[in-house]
Amino acid sequence: MIIELDYVRPKLDKKARELIAGNQNSYGLKQRSAYSLNKRVFIEERSEGVTWFQHEMNVRGLNFPEKGNIVNFGKEILDKLCKKGEDSDKYEEVSQANVDVFYTLFSRISMGIDVARAKMQKEPSLVYMIDKDDIRQRLTYAGREREVIDKGISIAKEAKLPDPDIAKWIFRRIIDMTLDVQVGYIWKEHERLECCTTGPWGCASNKYKSQSKGWSK
Repeated sequence: MIIELDYVRPKLDKKARELIAGNQNSYGLKQRSAYSLNKRVFIEERSEGVTWFQHEMNVRGLNFPEKGNIVNFGKEILDKLCKKGEDSDKYEEVSQANVDVFYTLFSRISMGIDVARAKMQKEPSLVYMIDKDDIRQRLTYAGREREVIDKGISIAKEAKLPDPDIAKWIFRRIIDMTLDVQVGYIWKEHERLECCTTGPWGCASNKYKSQSKGWSK
């Protein structure tokens, strides 16, 4: 299947809007900010022996490790965005909102796989590079990063997020984590092909390093 960056980018932008503003089926950070932080939804167990957050995950058949990168990042966002406090009567609603936000965050970052595929189709030499830092540099394009961050801030202001400037930090982190996904995917393809030391390409990273173009997230 051919994937073009021009096809992927609008989907990334749509996920960014869902993360900040939500939609008719899902809470965004704007809706979540109306509730207190309620940290104990990640700690306090329900009668069945799981936390409120994990219960909501189970109901939806989702599985984010509670100490994984997505959940940790999500918690950092909530800690910066929401007023401190606990309201046990709202734990169910808060858990639903948390899972909505974290799943949108996960979906946005996971789309790095599609971005990586599109870039590999445009520049097949990426898979022959033998250094992860070189791959990351090749995939990075400052102009697109600024565009992603500026759009995030604009959406946050439009949605009247309590602190719109937080969007700069959020999308900077999203860009970095999406890059991690891209590099990881390309590296796995590189290892699968086992092309560094055998075949006509040899150590192709040296051959193609000078052709670096810079990409986008």
